[in-house]
Amino acid sequence: MSFPNRGNGVSDWDVENLSLDAWVSDLETVVDAAGLDRFPLLGMSQGCAISVAFAVRHPERVSHLILYVGFARGAYRRAKNEFELQKAKALATLIRTGWGEESPAFRQLFSSLFMPGGTQEQLQKFAERQRKTTSAECALPLFRDH
Repeated sequence: MSFPNRGNGVSDWDVENLSLDAWVSDLETVVDAAGLDRFPLLGMSQGCAISVAFAVRHPERVSHLILYVGFARGAYRRAKNEFELQKAKALATLIRTGWGEESPAFRQLFSSLFMPGGTQEQLQKFAERQRKTTSAECALPLFRDH
């Protein structure tokens, strides 16, 4: 089972609360609605933090915890020095100004950061998926804060 986090995919993009607690609560709701008692949990990207928080709150429900390309803190909080912080701020500016544009130039840059060895076709598909799965208004705090 998979579901998009609030602010992503087919979920409502116009949301105010993009907090970790809200996402964990959403996961609890989905798991309860699906009637899952104990199950393996896969977290990818920002879903890793959500999955870890869920597993800490409900260790009896998680049989296996699989984490892939995750992070515990947003780009601003992960920056180890001023140079890394400035790079993160530059990417945040690009997200704010270029995310929803028809031109894929920015999204291709962002895609290549996620998949540095990706083929041109993979990068193009990922870039288009970014445009279709969230707005700049949601993408920015997801990148910057979480």
